[in-house]
Parts: sequence; C-alpha cells; structure tokens
Amino acid sequence: MAQSNYSAVRFAPLVLFGALVLGCASPSKRAQTDESARLIEPTPPTQALPAPAGATPAKTSEVSEGVAATTAAASNRVNRVFTTVEGIADRDIRLNVLKAIELRALKRNAKATDAQLRRLYRRAPKQIRTSLEPLGYYQVKVKSSFALQDGKYRAVFTVDLGPKTKINLVEYSIEGEAASDKTVASAWKRVALVKGQGFDHARYENAKAEIQRTLQQRGYLDAELLERRVEVKRAQSLADIYLKWNGGVRYRYGATIFEGGQFSDAFMQRYLTYEQDDLYSQSKLLSLQQRLVDADYFSVIEIAPELEQSKEGVVPISVQLVPAKQSIYTYGLSFGTDSGAGVRAGLDRRWVNASGHKLRSAAEFSQRRKSLAIGYDIPRVDKYRTLYGLNLSYLDQETDTSRSKLARLSAGVSREKNDWRQSLALQWLSGDFEVGGENGSSTLFYPELILYKRQADDLLYPREGYAITFSARAGAEALLSDTSFANANVEARYIHSLSEKQRLLARTSFGAVYAQNFDALPPELRFFAGGDRSLRGYGYQELGPINEAGLVSGGKYLAVISGEYEYALNETWAVAGFADVGNAFDARSSDIKTGLGAGLRWRSPVGVVRIDLASAIDEEGSPLRLHLIIGPDL
Repeated sequence: MAQSNYSAVRFAPLVLFGALVLGCASPSKRAQTDESARLIEPTPPTQALPAPAGATPAKTSEVSEGVAATTAAASNRVNRVFTTVEGIADRDIRLNVLKAIELRALKRNAKATDAQLRRLYRRAPKQIRTSLEPLGYYQVKVKSSFALQDGKYRAVFTVDLGPKTKINLVEYSIEGEAASDKTVASAWKRVALVKGQGFDHARYENAKAEIQRTLQQRGYLDAELLERRVEVKRAQSLADIYLKWNGGVRYRYGATIFEGGQFSDAFMQRYLTYEQDDLYSQSKLLSLQQRLVDADYFSVIEIAPELEQSKEGVVPISVQLVPAKQSIYTYGLSFGTDSGAGVRAGLDRRWVNASGHKLRSAAEFSQRRKSLAIGYDIPRVDKYRTLYGLNLSYLDQETDTSRSKLARLSAGVSREKNDWRQSLALQWLSGDFEVGGENGSSTLFYPELILYKRQADDLLYPREGYAITFSARAGAEALLSDTSFANANVEARYIHSLSEKQRLLARTSFGAVYAQNFDALPPELRFFAGGDRSLRGYGYQELGPINEAGLVSGGKYLAVISGEYEYALNETWAVAGFADVGNAFDARSSDIKTGLGAGLRWRSPVGVVRIDLASAIDEEGSPLRLHLIIGPDL
C-alpha cells in the first residue's frame, strides 16, 4: 500500500526554509641518436614546477595566457608576456605541458625583469620535453619564438610530439607460492601491460601498485619487488619492461585479539569471518569490519595484522574498539504533507545487556497521526545478519478517506541472503476504524513475509540503482482472525542516468487482496492511491473505489506507475518533471487517475528534499497540490 512519508521529517521546516533562502633564443637541439635510456623508476606525469620566489601560480585551465612582469620604474619597459603552446590537439596533454613551463609562473610577478623572462623562456623547451616523456613521447621537437608585439612579449612554443613509444618486451615473474595464485594471475591480466601497447609511466606505475596490492591482500605480506626496470630506446620509440617479485610465503591467521570493547572476548569471537590458521585474505578482514560496523556497538573500529609478532608465516590480528554511545535520543518538530505538523521523539539503546540485545522506542504526535512504538531486537552473529525482533505499537491515523485506531504486536525474524533482506513475522492486529463512512472493528492474526532488495552506486543520491519490495500476508477465520483473507503487494523503483546531469526515475506499485468479509479489513490491508509517494496531485489515500454513500472505501487491487525526468542545475539543485498514473480498484471499477507536475530537488545536509507541485488533471479545474518529501530515492 502507498505509505505517507513520515521518516526524516522533523527537520522539514528548517530544510524548507533553507531551500527558499539559498536559492627567446633558439633552444638547444636534443640528440636523436640511437641511444638507450635506462629508467629504474619512471616518474609520473610532470606537475607544475615550483614558481620563483614571489610568483603566483597560474590557473591550470589556461591554454594561452599572459604573464605580468614589471621592471624598475625608471626603465619604463614592457611588462607583459603571453605564453602559447601549439601543435598539440589533445587538451589534457596541452594542459600538462603548460603546467610544466616555468615561465607561466611569472604571470603576476611585478618584480620579474626582461632578463628573467628570457632565461625562463630558454628553459621552456626542455621543460616541455621532460613533461611529455612520462606520457610516452621521447622524440619531441619544440620550435619557439619570443618577440615583442604591440607592446607585449609573446612566447610561442610549437610542439611536434613525434611517435608515441610502444611496449616492445614485457618480462614479468613472481617467485614463491604466489606464482601459482590465480587471483594474482588475474590481477596481472587486468593491468594489461602487453607488447604493442602505447607506453606511459602512469600505466606502468599503476601496474606495479596493483600487483603489490593484490599480493598483500592475498596474504603474501613479505612480498618484495626485486626488479623494476624500463629501458626506452628513443630512436626506435620502443620500451622494454622488466618486473620481478619475490612473493614469499602466504601467511595464515593467528589469534584475533579484541581490545577496548564493552563485550567479552567470547562474544566478540562470534563476529569472526575466518578460523584461526585459515589462509590470510584481506577481504575477510574487511568482512569482519563490516560486521562490526553493522552491529552498531562501536564508534571506532581498527583492524590490522600484527606483523612484528608474526612467526613462521602466522600473523595475529589486532582489533581495536571504542564503544559508541549506548543511548541515542532523538526529538524535534516534524512536518509532512500527508501527516501535518507535529513533534517526534525517540530513545534507542544500542545494547541493553552483555548479549548485545537492543531496544527501540519512538513516538509521534502530529495533526493527522499519533503513534507509539517499542521494539526489542536480538541480533544473531552469522553470515546472514539474522535478527529476532519483538514489536509493540499503537497507531491513531486520519486520512482523507479513513480513520483508524489500531494496536499491533509482532514477533519475527529477518536475515540477508543472496542480497535479499527476508523478514518473516507473526502479526496480531486489533482495533477500530472508519472507512467510507462505515465503522468497523476487527482482530486479525496472520503471518507476514517481506522480501526487500536494493542495489545502488550511491545510497544517498544514486545515479544507477533499483529497489524491490514484495510483501504477502494471509489470515484464516479458523485461526484467531475475524475473517479469512490474503494480501500481496510489490513495489519497484528504478534509476538510470542519461548523462552527467540527467536522470530517469521510474516507480511501480501493484497489489491485490482477497477477503471473505472485506468490511472486516482495516484500512492498512485495503488499497488506496494518492499522496507524496503514490499519485501526486491528490491527497494521501484519497483515491479508490466509491461505495454507495459516494465515499472512498478502499480497493481490492492497486496499480500505480510513475515516471520522472530530472535535470541537475548544479551539484546541489535540480529540476524535475513527472507523471503519475493509476488508482486503487475493485471488480466493478477501473477509474484511471493521472497527476502531472514539476518539482525542485535540493541535496541538503539532511537528505534529498523534493518540493513538487502537481495537478490532478482528471478532477474538475485540475487543482494543484504541493508535496514535500525528504529522504532517499530508493
């Protein structure tokens, strides 16, 4: 069923307020004889050379620029120099060359003399050639001129890159156990240093780093790079690469020692993702760290192998912990277009005993919603992140079409498997309600299954991702329920980027319910449409089948489809246009409703804020409705 947005809204008034307020002589020639340059450690691409004392660095985005220089006042000489690089089509390479020219650093140096400018001009060709060598260009030719034109000095450097050096030979080897390690072999394939490929120092350095990193991650903690050599034959534009490692022995895990935590060692050992004496793998340590983060017991977690204490290929693991605050208090004002203004408060206890049990409580009092909820969780330390929970809640809620006062007691278990969060619970629901002008009261006891999966490149502001939620529940009159029923619902969200500034967002909701006595179902087990996360342009849950009294009574089926196009104005603000189509139905009606509108998006410090203005185009006069939503897209 469509749900109103009640989470993360206590800051909404502040967020909304913030959203409204923010609204020379020829250079010496370089010898081109058939020589070999032996480079033990090739340097990375040239960075800007240090500027002379008093110089101000130029902006790196400039391709043709001027440099100010002032001589002694009595000389009255011209004091500006423009530096231009020609002959290089690639903008990134051209910028890299400009950064290497020391002459440009005198751009705003008022004390630079003509002699200084000419001296730096004579150095520039060598600086240009040096900057291009790390990119694989070893036969660079530079023609230059330095002339006075229109009262200003103009330094022009015309660059002929020459042929790019290619890899002629790669000799790569690893000694020890790592020679037969498939993961290390796969890493070498990924770095792709192969004959015939263009040579540049950055790729070479990345290749070395990738192999060394993989060896460390796989437990070859003593791995050593024995040979690292590149021989460049300038005249032939060829490079020979020689790389040789001694991988050494692959380590195994020793004892894992937990220090600084609030729980016993026996309790903490249950979080380990490996056994003592297993082969070392950094990925298992990362999994251990993630488990400890997910437990939400600690503010600091530091995991490291104790190499100084290792013996005979066995390394102990140190885990340093700092307890988090045990109690979390939340309170503040809240506002939602579906719930109205109100206040919220909550108290969570991260742990209540030595077994790590957790306690949750929250209360809300707003214009159209009053609620109180208490939950007790028992985490189980396993690979499925299993959690047993007991929850008690009371809800007094009023919408455009219904009013309900319901108490709920549930007990269940949830776990993660194959990227799905699976929850199974027994629910007891009892209370009074009014729907479509008719009063009702019922008690229902039923099992509930919820499956949830989310994948995204960024959970706060995803550019690619999706989320799927499937829920099903069923009760029987013979098993403590006032009526037999079955209810199922699926909701899917999808986000795709068309470009750096454009996103497409799609959302669908489909549901169906069967009930032997439909009137005995409370509003939350019927289907309604309309609201912030359903059909914008309409009030929360104001859409659905009409009863004989002319009032919305809730439907047996739900179908809602939404599409949205978003365009980013900058890193903080975006605009969007959207269309929402669908309704809640029963067997006698299929009245499709449509909402069209536009909105503003703000990536605020407390989450994405969506301010939408939507029109209910199927209603007389196509009335407009404002929607305010705070929270993640998925």
